[in-house]
Order: sequence, then C-alpha cells, then structure tokens
Amino acid sequence: MIRRPPRSTPLYSSAASDVYKRQGILISSDGSQILKPLQTTRPQDQKKAVTEIAFYCHTTKSDDFTDKELSKWIPKFGGVEQFYEMSNGEEKIQNFLLLDNITHGLVLPAIMDVKMRGPRWTPKDGTTKDILGFRVEGLRCYSLVPEDEGNCDAKEGVWSKEVGVCLKAEDSEKILETFFDFEWSGKIPELYDIIIDRLKAMLLTFINQRKYILGYGSSILCTYDADAVRKFRKGKLTKNDLEKYVMIKLIDFGNVYHSDGVTDKKLNKRLSNLLRVFQTFRLRD
Repeated sequence: MIRRPPRSTPLYSSAASDVYKRQGILISSDGSQILKPLQTTRPQDQKKAVTEIAFYCHTTKSDDFTDKELSKWIPKFGGVEQFYEMSNGEEKIQNFLLLDNITHGLVLPAIMDVKMRGPRWTPKDGTTKDILGFRVEGLRCYSLVPEDEGNCDAKEGVWSKEVGVCLKAEDSEKILETFFDFEWSGKIPELYDIIIDRLKAMLLTFINQRKYILGYGSSILCTYDADAVRKFRKGKLTKNDLEKYVMIKLIDFGNVYHSDGVTDKKLNKRLSNLLRVFQTFRLRD
C-alpha cells in the first residue's frame, strides 16, 4: 500500500549519517530499520532494483543450505515499502527496501563501509581499489579511551568517500588507525580479534558457496559500539560481552547473479585482502 510516512519517520541516522546519507538511506523512528531507496530512473537502475529485491526475497524464504548460511551475513529483510515524496513540486512514489539497522542499540556506533570493487582497467595509481580490490566509502569513529565512557561528545572522526578513493594501498593501515582511534587510544587486540574472527567466518562461507556471484558492487559494513569498548577496557564487560556489540554484514546486491557452480573468486580475493589488512594491523606493536 502506498502511504505517507508519519512526521517522525523516516529520519536520518545521526551516528551513521555520513555512511547512510551518501546513499540517501533513511532510518525508522524507532531506529530498528533502515529504508534504502531503490533507484529506478534509468533502465539499468531498474534492473539492479529488481535483482536486489529478488535476492533478498529468495534468501529470506529459502530452505536451501547455502541461502541459510549467506543469510547470517546479510541484514534481515523486512520487505518493500512505498512512500509519496515531493520532487520538483510534484508528488512521486519512492520505493524503499526495509532492512535491519545493524547499528540499532549501539550507543556510539563506529562504522566503516568498504566497497568490494576492483579497477575496471589496468591499475594506474596504486590505490586500495586498484591493488587490493576494495575502498572505504565512508567511516565514522570515536575515542576508545576508557575514561571517555558515557561521553558522546568525545573525540570523533569522519572519513568521506573522497578520502577512501585516494588512499594508496601501502597506506591501507591508516584505515584501521583511524577506525580504532589507534593514535590516542592505543592497541585493543581483543576488539581486533573479534573482527578478524568474524571476517574469517564470513570468508569461509563465501568460499564454500557456489550459487551466486556477489562481489561486484557489494560492500562490507563493519560496526562496533565505541562506548562498549570503553567499558570493556575498564573491566565492566568481558570479551564475550563485547562480541555482542560488533556487527559485520555484506550489503548491496544489485549486481548478483547465479554462478553456475563456480566460486566468486573476485569477492573472495578482495575479502582476503581486507582480512590481511586487519591481521597485519593486529601484529603491530
């Protein structure tokens, strides 16, 4: 049913605004779901929208083992909603995907959006996209100093897409230096280990599946609660507790297609490269 949203929804997310607003993504009034707009202006956009809806619908309802394993690594799908919106003085209908908001319930969600996409031509400028097959599309981080627990105004950092596009492969660890507030907060190996273990498990799932090619244009969304990390460092949370405040999901499925029984080598290689960046960072003094 086409309807007008209440005044309180949809709202922009304040914590993940730079990551979400880049795609025009909105957030529900209770914060539990995001509303991702489906672009249908051009024929190629219509094809991507149909593909993404079909992928979410199928994996949500399927009893297939591969689909069930993949569903662990993608946001929960809540259907498609249609809203009226004003455009150039005219009312138009906008379609939205309803997906779980993985930052919901986190006090200070540090979030990183990593696009899994390599170069279209021969690498020329040595960026992370050219060499490693990924780039940071958006990033938000906070102070992880224990004494800042409960302080939502403590040191905050933001990377725009423009920063990630220009980052050289040899400087890839700067991504994690920023994401983990390394300069000011120091080393937090327990947090790194949780994320590394999640990336390993995700990679294993993707290596074992031979049903889809997922990689082109998809993104890894990684988030953790900075305030929970502060509490962990003060001894108020155990490592097992901290694991509940870390989320990693694969998003954006407009280019998915059936693999005809072969593995998604490009996605697996790019995810392996991302994992290696985390592992190398983990070994730093």
